[in-house]
Amino acid sequence: MSPLTVKPEDLKDIGQLYGKSELYVVYKKDEKGNPTEIIKTTDKQADAVGFFSGNANAIKSYDCIRITAATVNGHNVSVCDQGRWFDYGTRDQSILTTRKAKDAASAAWGGAVGTALSPLTLAIDVLSFDPKLSSTRKSLTRAVSDPVQDFEVLKQVKLAVDALATKKWEYHKDEAGKSIAGAKFFMTYYAPGTVSTAERDAIVRANIEREGAKSPNFLYAAMSALPLSPENRARGLSILRGANSFDGYARAFDLSSDIDDAKRAEALATTSGDKRKTEYMALKLIERKVGNINRLFALRATQPTTSAVTAVRGNGFIFVDTVSSGRGNFSSELEVSADKSIGVFAYGVYDVTVKATVSLRQHMYRQSFWLGNVDETKTNTVSAEEVVRISGPDYRAVKRVGVNDVILNFKERGSAGGTTEVTLIGDPQVTFEVTNVKLVD
Repeated sequence: MSPLTVKPEDLKDIGQLYGKSELYVVYKKDEKGNPTEIIKTTDKQADAVGFFSGNANAIKSYDCIRITAATVNGHNVSVCDQGRWFDYGTRDQSILTTRKAKDAASAAWGGAVGTALSPLTLAIDVLSFDPKLSSTRKSLTRAVSDPVQDFEVLKQVKLAVDALATKKWEYHKDEAGKSIAGAKFFMTYYAPGTVSTAERDAIVRANIEREGAKSPNFLYAAMSALPLSPENRARGLSILRGANSFDGYARAFDLSSDIDDAKRAEALATTSGDKRKTEYMALKLIERKVGNINRLFALRATQPTTSAVTAVRGNGFIFVDTVSSGRGNFSSELEVSADKSIGVFAYGVYDVTVKATVSLRQHMYRQSFWLGNVDETKTNTVSAEEVVRISGPDYRAVKRVGVNDVILNFKERGSAGGTTEVTLIGDPQVTFEVTNVKLVD
């Protein structure tokens, strides 16, 4: 195999790079079988072997190894599927399997001994005894064993794959310092332990310095997207405040919720857009003070309506004979209005997130050898969220809000005689609450 182009001491283990205890690696190979490019990494055997299943000629240009964190019989690398790769071995299509010469005694018993022979060695052996090539392939295969895994080659391939993965990792690490997208990709694509805390902070710092030189908004995007150490957070806030602009202090407030940042932003506000953002800062400060965003809004709901309850019946699946359930939709006309008495709502347009919750008092009875018996009554809840947009001058809006496909009653009978029944007790209750408010830019 070709020599490594990465120093052995610099090699990263590909399994550790991806944080996998078992990894299948499909790679492109040259005419000698050397890995030249990693095509696919997956922890699912079917996904890796499937690459070859759909194309009979794939093995001519690609190959696959399985790498494990644990060793079995002294090996942590093997072919991706023995049956398939032993078949490739009979046609000399993969260097990951080998065949051994049989002596006269072992050939009689069907055993395999001796030194591994390459296809070239076998060809020379045939020519020496049969210059006219009258010996058939069938007669040749009788003289050698069935294919076996060539663990020496597998180990070499593992090192070559590690080298390719290390180069790819180094490239992505370099790109991580050049863009927010590159940094996010690097930090999510590879296992967390592949970089030290210092290296990660250096990557984030590079993004902060670069985006900070553009504008407060670009810097805010970087700081919002990347993990911040206390030092990088302080550095970013220093750059934002150092801009001495409305956007700089506004973005600093978005990150710090510091009232001083809000005051400095307000002093520098000049446009209607600035005033909308200042208003939003005041809203967030009041929310923090009162401790509950619901206190900034009034919610008025009509009597909840229920759609016609639908019954679903059908055959079950494994171990289940029949399943039946009753389901319903619940909704109300909900009026959302801002509390204008606090003196904040005047300029902005806001998206108010409202959560609707259906509470159901239900009795559950289960009799099952496998799951255990249950006989209890408790309150179950089902929730859904809707966004209601409000704007001046009234800062109020009405929208139908509710929860769909709520299971009211349920019954399941198992093939082994077990049963599960859920029965509604009384009327369901529907409540609403504000969970978030966001300024519409």
